[in-house]
Amino acid sequence: LTCAPEGRPAQPDHRAMALNASSLAFLQGLGAWPEAQACPVAQMQVHDGAATLAFSAQDSGEEALTWIVPGSALSAALAQALAQRLRVQRVPAVGTLASAQAQLHVVCEGSQGLLGVAAAEHLAYSQHSVAAVLALAAPHEHTAKQWFANGEVLALLPMQDEAGQHRAALVWSVPDARAESLLAQDDAAFCEALAQATGMPRQPNLLSPRQTWPLAASRSAQWLGESCGQAWVLAGDSAHRVHPLAGLGLNLGFGDVASLAKHLAQRQGSAYWRKLSDPSLLKPYVRERQAKAAQVFAATEGLFQLQQPRQASPSAFNASAWAAAASAWPSLRQAGMRLIQASPGLKRQLIRQAMQ
Repeated sequence: LTCAPEGRPAQPDHRAMALNASSLAFLQGLGAWPEAQACPVAQMQVHDGAATLAFSAQDSGEEALTWIVPGSALSAALAQALAQRLRVQRVPAVGTLASAQAQLHVVCEGSQGLLGVAAAEHLAYSQHSVAAVLALAAPHEHTAKQWFANGEVLALLPMQDEAGQHRAALVWSVPDARAESLLAQDDAAFCEALAQATGMPRQPNLLSPRQTWPLAASRSAQWLGESCGQAWVLAGDSAHRVHPLAGLGLNLGFGDVASLAKHLAQRQGSAYWRKLSDPSLLKPYVRERQAKAAQVFAATEGLFQLQQPRQASPSAFNASAWAAAASAWPSLRQAGMRLIQASPGLKRQLIRQAMQ
């Protein structure tokens, strides 16, 4: 297990992670589920102008739609679980795989620089996400809320709070210039902008510094190979990155790890003599997870494009027709949301897919 070089100060993580039922089961199996800090989401509301799409765990017969966990709490739980694995050795992160001998290296970050692996598809969104922890003026009632407006995506995720139900995690995806403006504002101005974007009657308060990171989506062209005489396989962000608007990225990575462990466990049967790097063990994993990553990549990219403003056509010939279509686009999108809202069966199917 590679880690950050010693001496580098750890940066506080103010992000919150949305974990689905599959990730919950996976982390519980590892003994790494931070139950005390995990906040179940009972309801979810998605707002797009005059249209609202609402999901309920109770209506779907589920315990919760998802669970919101602080990134710092999840990291601590995973570190504690690793400390109990005597066969796991931590080594400083360096530039090549040759520094640590192993039958198989699972590379979860930095494959392009470490392995020279090209992306099969890469999308730079020219957006940043702004994250922070907020104190709300009213209880969140275990409800996650999301707003789409002018190409921006703003989410308020309920967090566990011993003092009540007033803490929430903010994830606000905005164009690069807008992100710079939001970070430059003082706390009062930022909270005022947030209240205006969400329609809150009373401004929230910041409980943490604001953090930001650039947004992009990618899928690796190669998931399996050898470098410096060391066999490697990709998982997590090295294999794929997706836009955070659906909260699926980390769940997809945990799914990779669970799938890889399942395929490697076949050595315990009749294939006990195979090395961990044997392609007959790894290729089925790659096929399975490449298909899943492609599905999630397409779904999140489709959602992103669906809520983007339509740009003017460069052709003067069809400029008027394009302008008419662009002006009608928000209404069409909102009509689709109303159609889903009126279809309980379709909403249950969407929930089941997201939880897996």
